[in-house]
Amino acid sequence: MDIHLNKQALADHSPVFKAMFESEFSEKNKDRISLPEKKTGDFVTFLHTFHYPGFLAPITEQNVLRIACLADEYQIIDLKEKCELFILENCKRACVEVDYRIKTDTVVEYASYAEKHNTMTGGLPLIIKLCSKYGAETLKQAKIET
Repeated sequence: MDIHLNKQALADHSPVFKAMFESEFSEKNKDRISLPEKKTGDFVTFLHTFHYPGFLAPITEQNVLRIACLADEYQIIDLKEKCELFILENCKRACVEVDYRIKTDTVVEYASYAEKHNTMTGGLPLIIKLCSKYGAETLKQAKIET
């Protein structure tokens, strides 16, 4: 699937794209750049969070981790911070509100992201606190050792 984008707009948002298009990388003079390791749907959603001013897609529980990982990879710091804030606020809400729960698998994915990226201040302790709301059997099913 081809996605037609403006190189300058990408470079304005991402130092990785900037280097790709303005330095001596092979992509500099190409009209078509292939990203075979990227899932098209995830990449399009990622682009819609910053690239299309008329249609900015919201960050949701379903897409936050995919967007955060791509924002990290392409060094779009403000988008990465926005995703991490979403995760933290979602976890805080789940810790405070009795009737609000995050799926166990999602909590595990949040913990993995927080550990791997180590940029979410207070993220891992908050996620551990959130895990205390779940029963031991539920956590074991999600592959969390209790």
